[in-house]
Amino acid sequence: MSPRQSLRQSQHEVMKELTRSLQGAIECQGLQTNILAKTASRKIEKKNDVKRMLSGLKEIRTLVVDPEDDVFLMARDSLNEINGTLFVARKANSAEEAKRMCEAEPFQVVMVLVQDGELESLPKLIRELRRKTGNAPVIAYSRDGSHSHDSVALDAGASDFLSAEELTACKLEKSVRYCLRNSR
Repeated sequence: MSPRQSLRQSQHEVMKELTRSLQGAIECQGLQTNILAKTASRKIEKKNDVKRMLSGLKEIRTLVVDPEDDVFLMARDSLNEINGTLFVARKANSAEEAKRMCEAEPFQVVMVLVQDGELESLPKLIRELRRKTGNAPVIAYSRDGSHSHDSVALDAGASDFLSAEELTACKLEKSVRYCLRNSR
């Protein structure tokens, strides 16, 4: 069995155990939904720890700041493993939530949606996110691909700018790899 198959089998076993554990918690303790959600989140984090231990991969944590799910889902699904690195994607729905998350946990890459009404506050946001993450690369992206957005984002200190209209898993993976390599 290849290491990748072994890792997937171990992940499957961990997920089955998590399911059994959660079902037992519901039946035995009658826990409330919000407590179960927190427990599931902790167990998923433990599952990620198990994945890292089993695979021996270096972990890169990526934060996607966007109220929509499309780019987050692409990041989560396409950045699974690149050159011996395990990518873990997290999502923040707002700039304020992103700042809190960066204070609470380490991120090596941050992706930020650039929107028309937020162009003036973008430089401050990028500076704060870089400061809170130890100068992690910030990849800015826009849904409309406006050239004014890319110049504002890059002038504000973003490491790269992508157009969500043209964004593919391959382009995203390449941008993340380049930004990480150039940030060393």
